[in-house]
Amino acid sequence: MDLHTAFEARSLSEGDRAIPVERVAVGDLALSAGTIAAFDPLSAAHAEPFTRRVPIGKYGVELLKTKQTSRFALARVMFAVGAPATWELAVKAGQDPYTLRSGQIYGYAVDSGVGCFADGSALADLSDQAVSDAILRAGQ
Repeated sequence: MDLHTAFEARSLSEGDRAIPVERVAVGDLALSAGTIAAFDPLSAAHAEPFTRRVPIGKYGVELLKTKQTSRFALARVMFAVGAPATWELAVKAGQDPYTLRSGQIYGYAVDSGVGCFADGSALADLSDQAVSDAILRAGQ
């Protein structure tokens, strides 16, 4: 199942079990730099944008939430309406998807249980300790 199909589904499979899910629109992401990053905002010092440029604009962000536990299984930025014509792995500078072996992925640690999307130009501000502290306070 691809990401688009997962967001259209009413449940996700985990082994023999179906996990009920619901799609939740959480707002818009304003991109002014033409770059996007995904990372743990409490560890933003190591965040860097993906290499693929994106059109400047506002894009909806959706989460796929499990109904039983209210945990989030997936997140996406909607750059266009409808099913994607092609898929491309989002990579950072120095990453090459063709060098990944079976079972390997690119991603980021979410030890804090938090993840986000941000405009590439915001990364310097987000790496400030005061911003991390504000995010922690807001989540309490």
